[in-house]
Amino acid sequence: MLREALKDQPGVLFAAYRFPHPLLENPIFYLRTDPDTEPITALQQAANAIIQNSDDLSDLFKQKLSGSS
Repeated sequence: MLREALKDQPGVLFAAYRFPHPLLENPIFYLRTDPDTEPITALQQAANAIIQNSDDLSDLFKQKLSGSS
């Protein structure tokens, strides 16, 4: 989810991850940005976008459960 959100951020050139071994819990994450974009800023914006999308989905779900349109 984070990789997909990063691809939508301006200035992100490449985002990927890999698990070196299935029994290890720490994935290796790769992020390349253009010179004008700080990687930490891109990560924060992507995380905020994920949170916003999750909140929107939760609100829509609650709205549909209550029967409102």
